[in-house]
Amino acid sequence: VDYWIKCGGGPRTPWFVSWEIHVSFLDKGVLSLQVTRDRFTNANGTPLRSFNVHFGLPDLRQLTRDSFFVAGYEAYLDSIGERAFRSGVRLTEDADLASAGYTEFGNGQFSLNSNFEILDSGLQFMFNAYEIASGAYGWSFVHLPWDQLRPIIRPGGPLEWVLREE
Repeated sequence: VDYWIKCGGGPRTPWFVSWEIHVSFLDKGVLSLQVTRDRFTNANGTPLRSFNVHFGLPDLRQLTRDSFFVAGYEAYLDSIGERAFRSGVRLTEDADLASAGYTEFGNGQFSLNSNFEILDSGLQFMFNAYEIASGAYGWSFVHLPWDQLRPIIRPGGPLEWVLREE
């Protein structure tokens, strides 16, 4: 199921906004939607933005990042996320993120956001353009496989099926 809406200005206001909503995951009691907004409002444009929203089934309660993991998961998740990120952008473990152009992490400390997609192979976190660096860097993706995430997956939570598939 895809949903798309587009609206635009008249001849004196050459602008547009479009939204696309795609079902990115629908299985095992979880519905995930990827929502993408594209808009043009001025000469510089505004970049395409995309985010993921997750719902539990059958009641459609919204699931936050905390819904998926055990209490106190953040440090471990950021640690494995930073290793994957640095590997993906070819930064050494001790390279300064800000000096490498990733200036939008608070206090120069890496941290994953809550924008992730559920894949068969794991979770893929996404940073939109301008979210962590200059727009020239584009989007950044961090893929974390299930085997690395198992220690923090909440038993009885929406990803419990991952624990059973070891």
